[in-house]
Amino acid sequence: MQTVTNMKLVEQGKQLGKITSLAGLIMLIGSMVIAFVTKQVVITYGLLIFGFILSNIGIYLANRWTREPRADQALDKVLRGFDDQYWLVNYHLPASHVLLMPSGLAHFVVKAHTGEISNNGNRWHHRLTIGRILRFLVDEGLGNPTREAQQEAKILQQFVNKYVPEGNVPIYSFIVFTAPEEKVKLQVTNPAVPVLQLGSLKERIRKLGKSKPLPAETQRQLLAAISNVTGQ
Repeated sequence: MQTVTNMKLVEQGKQLGKITSLAGLIMLIGSMVIAFVTKQVVITYGLLIFGFILSNIGIYLANRWTREPRADQALDKVLRGFDDQYWLVNYHLPASHVLLMPSGLAHFVVKAHTGEISNNGNRWHHRLTIGRILRFLVDEGLGNPTREAQQEAKILQQFVNKYVPEGNVPIYSFIVFTAPEEKVKLQVTNPAVPVLQLGSLKERIRKLGKSKPLPAETQRQLLAAISNVTGQ
């Protein structure tokens, strides 16, 4: 398998995380200094609010781009072993993580969340625990992974239609949880989009690889489109 990751974007994310975290910290410290020295209430609360916002943005960016393994690293590790007809493309295409296969395209919405998580159709629930409350300021919310996957599939389809207008290219969506199985407990009922733990992903992709391959010309057009975007 060949992996292409937009490392420029990764480094930009890391730097932006550091800058926003530092700026947020400076504002928070400044708000305390002003509160004690000048007692300017408006300025104090203004700095406190903006410092809090920037600090949380910095934490979000650090969790996504600095903390390892990143989503792209986790996918690359688990999917190793496929031949060179498989291309894992990270942070280049309309969807963050896309796998080009002989039988079509797969894309992954990756979540590193832990705890008890349930999915019924397109509804999600992340059980609130003391641990989650204590980590409230440093953990990204789960959101709605199903909606994320459906939106990514839509814009990925538009990308395919642009470069392969005559091709019928299957697009497979997956929601993948990367935390160790002992740290995340999934309860999934009639999912609108397949929900997997990371360890199960390779077998699902292997099964898709046994599907009828796309025509050679369609595969060539897809590869050319990806190469055009990534510069590879």
